[in-house]
Amino acid sequence: MTPSRYICAFQLVRKGAKEQTWYLACRVSWNACHDSVRASLGYIVEPDKWDPLSQRCRPRSYNGKRRVPASMINAEIEATVRRVGELFDSYGPELPGPAVVGADLRRVLGSSGARAAGTVAQASLEFISEGVSKSGWTEGTVKKFRTVFRHMEGFPHFRTFAGFTSDNLLGYVEYLRDGLDLNNTTVQRQVGYLRWFLAWAEEKGYLTRHDWASFKPKLRQSVRPVIFLTWEELMRVRDYTGRPYMEDVRDMFLFGAFTSLRWSDIQGLRWSSVSAGAVHVTTRKTGDPLTIELNRWSSEILDRHVDDGNPDDRVFPEVPNQVANRYLKEIMQACNIDEPVTVTTWKAGVRTDTVSPKWQLVGTHAARRSFICHALSLGIAPTVVMQWTGHSDYKAMKPYIEVTDRTRRKAMDLFDGPQ
Repeated sequence: MTPSRYICAFQLVRKGAKEQTWYLACRVSWNACHDSVRASLGYIVEPDKWDPLSQRCRPRSYNGKRRVPASMINAEIEATVRRVGELFDSYGPELPGPAVVGADLRRVLGSSGARAAGTVAQASLEFISEGVSKSGWTEGTVKKFRTVFRHMEGFPHFRTFAGFTSDNLLGYVEYLRDGLDLNNTTVQRQVGYLRWFLAWAEEKGYLTRHDWASFKPKLRQSVRPVIFLTWEELMRVRDYTGRPYMEDVRDMFLFGAFTSLRWSDIQGLRWSSVSAGAVHVTTRKTGDPLTIELNRWSSEILDRHVDDGNPDDRVFPEVPNQVANRYLKEIMQACNIDEPVTVTTWKAGVRTDTVSPKWQLVGTHAARRSFICHALSLGIAPTVVMQWTGHSDYKAMKPYIEVTDRTRRKAMDLFDGPQ
């Protein structure tokens, strides 16, 4: 984004001199302020709850008859800034003529703002804002719902709450499957998130129809294989050497495989949380306090990093999840983690089998899966494993138990010797 090419400002305006209601507007100027476009964002904001310096609503304030929270309005402002920036970025070095830029800006401002109270778009912002402030949603959860709402924006029947009829819900499944080319498993997950939002909307009084409650499509799916590393593969990864930052990613993955910690918790781990032969963490995803005893493998990794001097007392450097996944695939390929794995997906009634080398399917979460599978195959009781992993539902352990049952069967067969 190149802010010098344009100015994106927010202000309160009145429609008439005698009008006592102030509306939030966005004004975008370019060509050294010779050209500009202004549009209302559809929110009423009281002047004493507006900070003209930061051009944001004052924290913890509420505006208009509907008492819209400042967090939701400020989120809309941020979204508008992002969309305007993306528009100017898309033009490249040379801007089109004023008429083209003006038309594009009116389209962008119209899609991000001017939303009447009670629309699905506005409620979606409130839903996310409330989830973050009241339930402590992580960035991952917020990202999932933003994807859901982005998909909904492309389905015209869902622009108002009156559109959530049984027929339209069925049409939405077809839109996800055929229009967006999503497989059955992804569609089923999207419907689940949508039902979560609609239950919230009904509780808030935004949704008066109850069709969603009985809408539970049964789409044919296959169980996705549990991707984990065998003990021999873990030892190969342990012996991997490469560039320093690649070895950091290797150690973080192995630490997860020997402790069950999620990647987010490994990144947040501080030396002050390591004591008495254990790590003590409050998980970022669920907020559960966990104590996980160290073993020889996890202790060995900590010993390698005791003098790293990372900022904020961190044990490991910060490596974003996406970057880590890319590096892990490179590491796994170098370690010849190439056992063929078949993944079966369904789209409508069509089955597709895709065979890939395991290294292509390994991500950060494979470390946690590896820990669970090996702990269970060693005969450690699931209830003990759950105390380390933080799982509260025995049902969540079932896929791992099924995998380790097969692993133990293969191991026992080795006693039979060659036939």
